[in-house]
Amino acid sequence: MEIWPSVTEEDVKAAKDLLQKYPLLCRRIEVYSQKENLSPKENMRLIEDKRKKAEIEAGFKLILDDQVKRILEYRYIKGNKHKYTRIRFESSYSVSTINRRIDEGVRIIAECLKLSGLI
Repeated sequence: MEIWPSVTEEDVKAAKDLLQKYPLLCRRIEVYSQKENLSPKENMRLIEDKRKKAEIEAGFKLILDDQVKRILEYRYIKGNKHKYTRIRFESSYSVSTINRRIDEGVRIIAECLKLSGLI
């Protein structure tokens, strides 16, 4: 019996889905925070989005490797496509290394999201 359940491939996929939505989460938080009168559904969405954003950022802070952090920041936090991430970092790393770094970072974030109950 595991005290901390290990991250499954489904967890990694769920984390990637949330990471891909990160720029939209940030935009919705910005827009809804500026509105004077939120509907109950908008208010619930705002609270939920703030929680997701905070947990993603907590997971991101747990990444110790600066290379992993820079690649993940470019890919998910700044919202760039995988293709552009490869192009951006190909001069420094091979494509397989870029993919390994992305996978490593996503696993760390997935673990944090799983412990928080978001996935």
